Amino acid sequence: MEHRVHTASYSALKPMDNPIRCFIAISLPEELKNRLIQVQSRIKTYSGFRAGYPGKNGLHITLQFLGDVFPKALEKIISAMEKSVPRGGFYLKTSGLGVFPENQRRAIILCGICGDVSKLQGTYNALERSLLNERIIKKTENKPFTPHITIARFKSFPSPKCIDTIIKESGIDLDNYRFKVSAIHLYQSQLTPKGARYTRLHTSCF
Repeated sequence: MEHRVHTASYSALKPMDNPIRCFIAISLPEELKNRLIQVQSRIKTYSGFRAGYPGKNGLHITLQFLGDVFPKALEKIISAMEKSVPRGGFYLKTSGLGVFPENQRRAIILCGICGDVSKLQGTYNALERSLLNERIIKKTENKPFTPHITIARFKSFPSPKCIDTIIKESGIDLDNYRFKVSAIHLYQSQLTPKGARYTRLHTSCF
């Protein structure tokens, strides 16, 4: 199912009382998303497992999954985003395919991220601190931030041999694709019978 992205002002949501499902992410250039869709097409040619695949507009680098939040909290979230953006953009690169966690049914196939990861980590840390200060998120156990793009989610796990083949042969277009990051985005995620619908609520530019 296709994932759609719409753009809307968060102010349109302020009168609502029901919580909305939100996350903060880095968007990807169209050329990279097209390459990722091609990789998905290659993976689908393999048998012996079942998987779900994000649509083109569901491909991004997640920084913070916020879960269900009330619209009245959006101003605090946006304030946290604005306080977190670095001065000037930075460049990232793709680093091929991987699987995480290994040998587990609910694993994902991912595209790794390298490049200026120190600035990416700094952005992530600043965003986390700001969201904690605004009491949007709670401090959890210290899990390392591992930037990636989710390409597929296994519903049944393939054989190790199949995994090795997928990693070696399907990600040939994902080595060292360089792209610039100049903003982070706040999205609302809604599940519909036609697939996930993403609404971009705010953009904080670097």
